Amino acid sequence: MAQGITQETVPYILKSDEGAPSEEVTIWWVKILTRLDTVDSTERFSRGVRMGSGGKTEIISGPYKRAIVEDWLQVVQKVENYHFGLKYPELQEQGWVPVIEERETIRKIFYDIPSDWADEITIVATGGIQPADINKFKKSKK
Repeated sequence: MAQGITQETVPYILKSDEGAPSEEVTIWWVKILTRLDTVDSTERFSRGVRMGSGGKTEIISGPYKRAIVEDWLQVVQKVENYHFGLKYPELQEQGWVPVIEERETIRKIFYDIPSDWADEITIVATGGIQPADINKFKKSKK
């Protein structure tokens, strides 16, 4: 990327977290996708499909699932105030983790959350949902 050009990353609070106590709200830092990002995503997903008999599209499970995870890792840049569930007991013991930026830990979050949360965050990245007003949230924390 050329110097001086930055890609927009916005804070987002899931609809299901709106109205929750501020100490239990997770902030997702979501990268807004560009056209080039969308092309990259399409290429990843195209490896997970093929034309089957009769011209029907068939999903190739392994590559398709990898494309879903890679899209997630492309979109989620940072997570603040996250509490792991039972799937990762060693991480759950840590309680609310203030900041997560490591790619492998963000990958684990993908497998830890419900799929509708992942879908909501991905829709934010494509511009389908406007990010919550993070300043309003920060004021309520004081």
